[in-house]
Amino acid sequence: MPTFDLTKHRELWNWLADNPGQFKEDWPGWYDIEDYDPEIYPDNNCFACQYSKEHRLATGKYAYDFNPEVCEETCPLLWGTFRTCCDTGSIFSEWDNVNDKCSRCLDVDGVYAARAEALARDIAELPVREGVETE
Repeated sequence: MPTFDLTKHRELWNWLADNPGQFKEDWPGWYDIEDYDPEIYPDNNCFACQYSKEHRLATGKYAYDFNPEVCEETCPLLWGTFRTCCDTGSIFSEWDNVNDKCSRCLDVDGVYAARAEALARDIAELPVREGVETE
């Protein structure tokens, strides 16, 4: 079974917290990863999505299916009251929205940057699903 790179997940999201308006693909840590390929690995520039993909392929269950029900079952992270990161209102969807406003210079008073920072730190510290092996 695959392992979830919790360390890299936290490094990525803490960097995003420190750099509001930047996106996952902007993280300089990608270039320290031997298998990094922005088109292939990791899936969605996300260590949780990569784990989910590897889990599906390793088990043969839902191997090529990527939908909310599958994500809910295979994502290594617990998203609180939401099933997945992509659910409307989840902390990831909220981060994506406010961070986008930061990147487009719509944050004249810093409110969006402060919110993006707080949400990214929350994502960095999300709990891991029971039974998921981490590195």
